[in-house]
Amino acid sequence: MSAPTLFLFGTHELCFDDKSRTVMPANFRRLLAEEGGGQLVLTQSLFDPCLWIYPYPMWEQLLSALNAQTQLSSPAMQSLQRLLLSSASAVKLDAQGRFAVNAALRAYAGIGEKKAFLVGMQHKFELWAPAALQQRQEQDRARVQEAFASAHLSAALADLRI
Repeated sequence: MSAPTLFLFGTHELCFDDKSRTVMPANFRRLLAEEGGGQLVLTQSLFDPCLWIYPYPMWEQLLSALNAQTQLSSPAMQSLQRLLLSSASAVKLDAQGRFAVNAALRAYAGIGEKKAFLVGMQHKFELWAPAALQQRQEQDRARVQEAFASAHLSAALADLRI
């Protein structure tokens, strides 16, 4: 299998129907169909009150990387596997580009009945409740401003040409 060429970006508002389904934005449907047949894996974020959504090829890469770890039996690695794998849910986009998010995952992320935001994070998506995303973005802005204010990080970030 060749390395996936996914690059996921942008923030998209999603609405849910009564069956907890939402529609993947059109600009990602073709890409996801080509890279993994429209299969996705949803799981809890390890760091934030949101969900991680992996296109299936990226999920396979993550599992391969986990399996390659030499300290796989360490308590920390077992905890990592337990958190990622126990909450994982495989879904497939239907003909209309819809996918369902189960109740347990929605509860974890605090996603209500109707609205969430899908955030592209290069090789995966994050799915956020609106208030949680707003709070995280405010924290991110403050963190980036602090980094730019630091002389050490400012030089490194200047290379990014932001």
